[in-house]
Amino acid sequence: IRLATKLEQIQNQGLRKDNKLGEKNIHIQTNKKNGLSYYRITICRIINGKRKAILNKSFSTRKYTLDDVIKFRDDYLGSHA
Repeated sequence: IRLATKLEQIQNQGLRKDNKLGEKNIHIQTNKKNGLSYYRITICRIINGKRKAILNKSFSTRKYTLDDVIKFRDDYLGSHA
């Protein structure tokens, strides 16, 4: 057992059981109005004791592949580490 901050605990969490893509911070959604699907990246941090989304971005599945979205996420995390 080791001490960990709330941020470290969030970062160390595994994938949720309902994760369909197998990728952390990325999920797929379908717009109910037009039926179009898109990938959404959501990355949160603890700021002043509260969980805040620092990145919440959508990518159309018609224009971007999952690999494109993974690269964007990894590049973002690398530049904001």
